Amino acid sequence: MKDYNYKNLRNVGLIGHGATGKTSLAEALLFYTNNTDRLGKVEDGTTVMDYEQEEKKRGISLSTSIASFEENNTKINIVDMPGYFDFQGEMVQGMRAVDIATIVVLLYQVFK
Repeated sequence: MKDYNYKNLRNVGLIGHGATGKTSLAEALLFYTNNTDRLGKVEDGTTVMDYEQEEKKRGISLSTSIASFEENNTKINIVDMPGYFDFQGEMVQGMRAVDIATIVVLLYQVFK
């Protein structure tokens, strides 16, 4: 196992409203960095990040999930946080653990 320190370790939070694609973005990052052998889909209940039975049933994240990959000798921890207001406490707790947050916005709903 490789040793990590503050120079080669990043905690990146994915935040945004519910159903904007945070979990799908996390799945894509894991797949395209060869950490998973398939691209999971929220609709199918096959994502790495939404692993609890209730999350699969509802099709939304209920709790904060963490997955990681390595890129350019840097370990990146993806922190996928729920977007629905009912689970705001999970998002607040997740934000305490990250270095930076990526705001995920679903644009095509604006133009409908």
